[in-house]
Amino acid sequence: MGIVQFGAANLCEDCAPDIAEELTANQAQGVAEATRQQRVEQEQKTDYVSGVNMTVGGQLAAKSVGGRAPSTLACVKCKADMGSGKFCPECGGKLSGGK
Repeated sequence: MGIVQFGAANLCEDCAPDIAEELTANQAQGVAEATRQQRVEQEQKTDYVSGVNMTVGGQLAAKSVGGRAPSTLACVKCKADMGSGKFCPECGGKLSGGK
């Protein structure tokens, strides 16, 4: 076990900080933080609620399926395209989302 000069202190090799190890750890921490920040920025750009009517009894906007144009509404219960009817063609749910 040798003595290492670290600043003004003389430390044994086991007690002295390993500068290369410290730099590698700091670099890895910087990469992890940058990755977290990029993920947060990407999540902030994602629109999770477009087409969602936030009022009581609201309906979700249907997405186009298999190349056919969507209607303006999707069933709250099963997410099927409501078309122009008052009831869901898939589950029979009311357009208003009631019973």
